[in-house]
Amino acid sequence: MPYEPAKENVEMARTIVVTAVVGTFDLSGRARRTDLLGYLIISGIVGFFANFLLHFSLSFKASIIAGVLIQTAFYIPLPALFVRRLHDQARSGWFGLLILPAIVMQIYQGVAFATGTLPEGFFNPLNPARLAVSVFSLLCMVFGLWPGSTGENRFGPDPRQI
Repeated sequence: MPYEPAKENVEMARTIVVTAVVGTFDLSGRARRTDLLGYLIISGIVGFFANFLLHFSLSFKASIIAGVLIQTAFYIPLPALFVRRLHDQARSGWFGLLILPAIVMQIYQGVAFATGTLPEGFFNPLNPARLAVSVFSLLCMVFGLWPGSTGENRFGPDPRQI
């Protein structure tokens, strides 16, 4: 008998991705931790396999550039999803600006690596730019995993109770 994934798991994964993509520019409402983590995990898996296939079908430089484009496409829904996650914690969406330096630095790193223009010492952990992005990334991770407020808040009803 062939393996068939549980319909609930497939439906949940589909719902997470559709909610993130449809709400790409929707900064209102609230999002659960499951929404953010699910989107990151699913986009990571899809990106990994896409880059794996690109590596074998394109030249090295072209596969890096295509990988950066795929990575950038997956980053587009993240700011709005992060803002909705902050709303779940009853925080202002302006804290969502914390995610932008991390995203921009990741895209820059991919483009600079593909074009061979990475500055000397870029990967040094004491590089001020890398250190700043690491701090921003850590703050985003903490805010993304912080539990949401219980019950309704000024941004809407509790997404766990809907």
